[in-house]
Amino acid sequence: ANINPNTVWYLGVDSDSDGFFGSQITATQCSSPGAGYSTDAPTVDDCDDNDANINPNTVWYLGVDSDSDGFFGSQITATQCSSPGAGYSTDAPTVDDCDDNDANINPNTVWYLGVDSDSDGFFGSQITATQCSSPGAGYSTDAPTVDDCDDNDANINPNTVWYLGVDSDSDGFFGSQITATQCTSPGAGYSTDAPTVDDCDDNDANINPGAAEISGNGIDDDCNAGTPDGTLSIDDDFNMNNVLITPNPFNRNISIKLPLSYNNSEFTIKIYDLNGRLVLDKQYSSISGTINISSLNKLEQAPYLLKVINNKSGASIMKRLIKY
Repeated sequence: ANINPNTVWYLGVDSDSDGFFGSQITATQCSSPGAGYSTDAPTVDDCDDNDANINPNTVWYLGVDSDSDGFFGSQITATQCSSPGAGYSTDAPTVDDCDDNDANINPNTVWYLGVDSDSDGFFGSQITATQCSSPGAGYSTDAPTVDDCDDNDANINPNTVWYLGVDSDSDGFFGSQITATQCTSPGAGYSTDAPTVDDCDDNDANINPGAAEISGNGIDDDCNAGTPDGTLSIDDDFNMNNVLITPNPFNRNISIKLPLSYNNSEFTIKIYDLNGRLVLDKQYSSISGTINISSLNKLEQAPYLLKVINNKSGASIMKRLIKY
C-alpha cells in the first residue's frame, strides 16, 4: 500500500561529506530512482553544506580571560551548528594563564632577582626570567633598584661616607672635615677613612699638635690640653695622660677617670660629631674621681670628639671616641 505511483522517494544531499544533509532530492514514482533513495525523508540539519567543519557536531570555543591580561585561564564550549555568539571559534584557545585572577601573572611576566655580590645590601645587577610562575626564592615581579656602583667592594655603596679633612691654616693638621654620603667619591682628596681632627686652632699655622709648647705665653701651642700651658698650675694633673676614658670604642656608656684631686668637682661634658655639631652638653660631678655617662646608644655609629671642661678653672681636654 506504501508503494504506488504517488510514492515520494528522498535522497539526502551531503555536499561537504560531513555526514549531515544540507538538502534533499525527491522523485514521485512507483519504484526507487536508485541507490540511496528512501521513502523516509532525511533530516536536513547541516547549516553549511559547503564546509565540513560546520555541522551540528561542531564544537565552538570561547576563551575566558578573567583578569583581562590577554591570556586565557579557561574556556567555554558549545556543540551546535552555528556560532553561539561573538568571540566563539572552532579553534580551541590556548589556556596558558597560570593565575587568571591576577593580570600581573601570565606567560609574559618578568621575574627579577637582584644580585648583591659583595653582600652590602645593595644590588649591582639583576637576573630576569620571563615566564608564568616564579623561578624560585627571592624573585619578584618588581624590578630591584640597581644602585651599587661597585658590587665587588662592600665598603662602596650609596651609604658610603666620604671624608675630606679641612686644613684651613695649611699646617698639616685638620681642624674640621667635610662629609658626603654617596656611591662614588665626590672628588680629589676624599676618602672612606675619617681623618683625625686634632688641630685646636685651624686659623693659626703655629698652633697644632706638632708645634712646640712655649711656656708662659698664654697659648696652648701644642693642642695638648685645650688651655695655655703654665697658666693654670691647679690643673697640672688635668691632662691627656691623667684622664682616662673607657671603653673606647663604646656603645652605650662611658666612664671618665680623673685624678682624685678632682673628687666632687664640677665638669661640663660636651660631645661633638665630626661635622662640629654638638650632640651632648651636660654638667656632671666627679664622684670618687669618676664621671659616668650613660644612654649614648642613641648616637649613630661614627667617630666623635669628647671635651671635658673643669668648670672651676676652665681647663679642658679633648679626646677622640669611636661609637660602634
